[in-house]
Amino acid sequence: MPQSSPSHARAPRLARTRAKVALILTSVCALVAAVLVPLTSHLNAQAASQVPGTIPSLEGWAPASGTWTPSAGLQIVRTDSADAAGVSALLSRALTDAGITGITEGTGAAPASNAVTLTINASRTDLGDEGYQLTVNANGAQVVAATRAGLLWGARTIEQAVRAGQGTVPAGSITDIPRFADRGATLCACGTHITPDWIIRQIDRMSDLKMNYLSLELRIKSDKYPATTSFSYYTKDEVKAIVEHGREVGVRVVPLLNAPGHTGTILGNFPQFQVPAAQQFYFDLIDEYMDTFGSTEWHMGADEFFFKQGPGEFKKYLAQIRSHYGDQSMTFDAAFNDFINKVNAHVKSRGGTLR
Repeated sequence: MPQSSPSHARAPRLARTRAKVALILTSVCALVAAVLVPLTSHLNAQAASQVPGTIPSLEGWAPASGTWTPSAGLQIVRTDSADAAGVSALLSRALTDAGITGITEGTGAAPASNAVTLTINASRTDLGDEGYQLTVNANGAQVVAATRAGLLWGARTIEQAVRAGQGTVPAGSITDIPRFADRGATLCACGTHITPDWIIRQIDRMSDLKMNYLSLELRIKSDKYPATTSFSYYTKDEVKAIVEHGREVGVRVVPLLNAPGHTGTILGNFPQFQVPAAQQFYFDLIDEYMDTFGSTEWHMGADEFFFKQGPGEFKKYLAQIRSHYGDQSMTFDAAFNDFINKVNAHVKSRGGTLR
C-alpha cells in the first residue's frame, strides 16, 4: 500500500509549482502587453491622424477615408456677396502664406477637384450665429454657414488644418457650433504704449483661434477733455483702424475705461471734479469713446477701487459721498453699487450694453 509523502517533502514541490505558475503568468502578461500596447498606440495615433489638428479641437469630427491635399491653382468658389467675398480673401491670403500658390477666387460652379466652396445660407438657422458645417474629401473642402461669422470660423478651421497637416487634411465632416458666445481677452494699453500694429497682430492671433471679443483699455485723444491725454494716448483714427480690422477678422473690439478705480490718471488734471461732477466727466468720456469705437458695448472694469489709497483717503471719500447723497448712513458699498447702476443706466440710454 503506497504511503503518502510527509508534509515536509510536499512543501518544496508545492513552492516550485507555484513559482512555475507565477513565471508562466508573468510571461503571458508580458506577451499580451507586448502585443496590445503597440497596437493601442497605433490605433490611438491612427485615430488622431484622422482628425484635423486645430485649436480649439474639433469635437465630433466624423472621419472618412482618404485625405485632401490642396495644390497650386486652388480655386475658392463663394456665394456672391460682400460677406463671403471678405472671408474668401482672408482664406486666400492664409493659404498663400501656407505655401499654396496660384489661388483664384470667384463665384459660380465649383470645379470637380482642388477647390474650396464657401456658402452663406441664411436658412441654416440650425447653425446659429457662428456655427458652420465643414466637409472634406479628396476633391476639396466645403463650408456652409448661416452668417459671415460662421463662414469665417469654417475658413479658419481649413487654414489651421492645412498648417497642422503640413499641407494635407484628413477627410471627414463636422457641424461645429461654438459652446460660448464670448471667447475673448482683455488688453491693457493704458500704462504702456502698445503700438497699433501690435494690437492688430494680436487681433489676428485671436481670430486664428476663433476668439471673437477683445476688451481694449486705452486712452484716446479726447476732444472734450484734452487734458486727459497722456503719453500713451491713441488718436481716434488709430482706434477706428483697430476696430475696423477687428470687424474684418471677426473680433469685436469693446472700449474699456476703468472706473471708479484707476481714474486718478484721467482725473489728475481736474481736481475740481468731485461727486457728482466726476461722474458726469466719466459719462462724457463714455459717449466720446463709444462713438469713436462705434461700439454698442461698454466695459467699465470696476475693479481695485482704492488700489493704492490709504484709510485717510477712504474716510475723505466716504464723507464726500455722504454729503452728496445727504445721508450720513450711506456706506461705501452702497455708493459703489449706485455708481455702477448709474453707469449702466447711461449706457442703456445710448442703446448700449454694460459689460
